[in-house]
Amino acid sequence: MNVEDDVLSPGARSSLLFQVIPHVWGAAFAAHLEHGRDAAVARADAAVAALEQLRRSPPPALETIAAKSGQDISEHDFRGWYRICDGLRKGPIEAALNPATEQEIEDAYRAYGRAKGDFF
Repeated sequence: MNVEDDVLSPGARSSLLFQVIPHVWGAAFAAHLEHGRDAAVARADAAVAALEQLRRSPPPALETIAAKSGQDISEHDFRGWYRICDGLRKGPIEAALNPATEQEIEDAYRAYGRAKGDFF
């Protein structure tokens, strides 16, 4: 998945992943059909099981997404990025009623700083 997929609200992310299940199954089946029908079905089922696990898992924390990007983000830029992504993830109503606090953003920036080295 790319960064945009990770930032989506959990509901939107789950919905998008659910929509691709038949396509993933079909592609995996077709890719392994040369090994026989049973093997192709087993591989297709395994691919869908992995996708289901991803669909049900919570999206990564925003600071983890930033750290995985490999970008060196200033605190000022991180604050703006975090607010936007938090709003996208929450949706317009929840974001308006419950915006990210300054403390949440500061904590996230510190976590981003600690995690940057984990992805190089």
